[in-house]
Amino acid sequence: MVNEQSFKRALYAYKDRLNRWKKNIKGTRFNKEQNVTIKFVVPLFNMLGWNPFTEDMEFEYYIRGKSKKGRNVDIALLPEIPKILVEVEPIQNKLEHGIRQIFKHYLRNSKSSFGIVTNGWQLNLYHKYKQRHHTVNLTPLFAFRTIDDLIDYRDVLWLLS
Repeated sequence: MVNEQSFKRALYAYKDRLNRWKKNIKGTRFNKEQNVTIKFVVPLFNMLGWNPFTEDMEFEYYIRGKSKKGRNVDIALLPEIPKILVEVEPIQNKLEHGIRQIFKHYLRNSKSSFGIVTNGWQLNLYHKYKQRHHTVNLTPLFAFRTIDDLIDYRDVLWLLS
């Protein structure tokens, strides 16, 4: 685990990297989930202690649906069963599409209680049982709307470690 000061420094470095890439957002580089996942999401979770090179982090994790067809969530944070499922959106997208996906296809069909939807800039954490699946306005347990929120509320972010 990283101490508070190291974590704060890492978050500032993360913010600087995002700001350097900001000019490319409207280009084609970030209209793909894979680029957002590799350049922004994985480093953020790595700062929180989730190692992408171990069995802690599974990419394109298969979740069997109620019908015979299942789907792959972008990232599952797990030791055995997924603790948190993560849906990644392209950086220029709003989170609404991912929010519908995380509930309709992933949380509903898994033993996981928590879901995260992120586009690299914003991050929402949801609890499966704190929502009604048919509700249009789903309320996150917490939401980071800007990169500065990640730094200002790093103690809340640290709960994901």
